[in-house]
Amino acid sequence: MLPLLLAACGGGTVYAPFQAVDDLDSYLRYAAPEGEAQVEIVGNPFSSSPQALAQGLVQGFAGGVAYGPDLRFSTNSRSARTGYRFVVAFAAPVTATGDDLCRDAANLALSPRAQPVRVKAAFCIQNRAYSEAAGQLGEISDPFSAPFRLWARNLMRALTPTPVLDVQSD
Repeated sequence: MLPLLLAACGGGTVYAPFQAVDDLDSYLRYAAPEGEAQVEIVGNPFSSSPQALAQGLVQGFAGGVAYGPDLRFSTNSRSARTGYRFVVAFAAPVTATGDDLCRDAANLALSPRAQPVRVKAAFCIQNRAYSEAAGQLGEISDPFSAPFRLWARNLMRALTPTPVLDVQSD
């Protein structure tokens, strides 16, 4: 398993295990039939409101899908299919897995004072993680800053990896 490490200006990083994700394009199109995907956010590492964090995160996610349809993101999508969503947990426990986020993100034991802020994220289909990534915010302190938007875009790229084609030669 090879790691993918993406660094954003301002010290934030995104880490995702190198993973082949089959049929991601089809799942994303099904999850967001009108092009808008649901985002669930747990925790808030900033002094701003939860709405400001949500706005900054979905703005950063825009254009960040590495493989799949061009999506819009919302924390209150009316068109996304139930059970299909991106979950992002700020101040997440080290031991949290993507499946933990998908099953019960609201009840994770967050560590809001931990520095740097650990982030776990997953693309969920019902209660299972189809893809997952992790990261740290580093010195990022504003959800509307360019470094945060770049970090969020890298997080989305890690959650929507380009599939690895298995090419066999004779």
